[in-house]
Amino acid sequence: MDSTDNRPTFDLVDWIIFIGMLGVSILIGIYHYYASRKKVDAVREYLVGGQKMSVFPISMSMLASYLSGLTLLGLPAEMYVYGTQFWCMVIADCFAFMTMAIVYLPVYYKLGITSTYEYLELRFNRVVRLMGSFMFVIQVLFYIPLVIYGPALTFNQMTGMDLYTIMLMSCAVCIFYTTLGGLKAVVWTDTIQAMLMFGAVIAVAALGTARAGGAAEVWRRNVDTGRIEFFKY
Repeated sequence: MDSTDNRPTFDLVDWIIFIGMLGVSILIGIYHYYASRKKVDAVREYLVGGQKMSVFPISMSMLASYLSGLTLLGLPAEMYVYGTQFWCMVIADCFAFMTMAIVYLPVYYKLGITSTYEYLELRFNRVVRLMGSFMFVIQVLFYIPLVIYGPALTFNQMTGMDLYTIMLMSCAVCIFYTTLGGLKAVVWTDTIQAMLMFGAVIAVAALGTARAGGAAEVWRRNVDTGRIEFFKY
């Protein structure tokens, strides 16, 4: 993957994987678009997948949504510079996930609602629902551009492709399969993306560890440089 100036770049295999991923995402959207047309309640099928999806794709989709491109780019750099203290946030995340799974989600499921904002209206009133929706929209407007820009910038450095072309292409594909296929298309696309993402991370970690001399050597280097630290205030 090295060019004449030793700068990493995409080769044929990389392009096949990238274009194939976009193509699979589009096909998933088209498939679920035609599949949902045969359902009696097409609206519920589109918004909540008929509430009949299995645990595995839902879990993988939530992981893919939670671990964005910013996570893959930012967390390794964070720990390389400042150490493993960042891992302590996993403790708080575990409590948050358990609370969501045990307390909140069963209530939403029994009520048959499609969003948290519907619950706000049921529990309080429409004004509270609109306020919650408005704050979420503002948050997304600030967050989504960063999520798109980070990976696009990395892709730009690897391929030389125009930054704005990459962002436009990525957004167009996401909007396409989401609009056509609804929740099921989003979930299954996220599932495939998550499996590729985890596979790539594991492969990079394994190859990097092997080239560094093994797990013991990696641990020794991190201890010597003061990066291994937990519960440090």
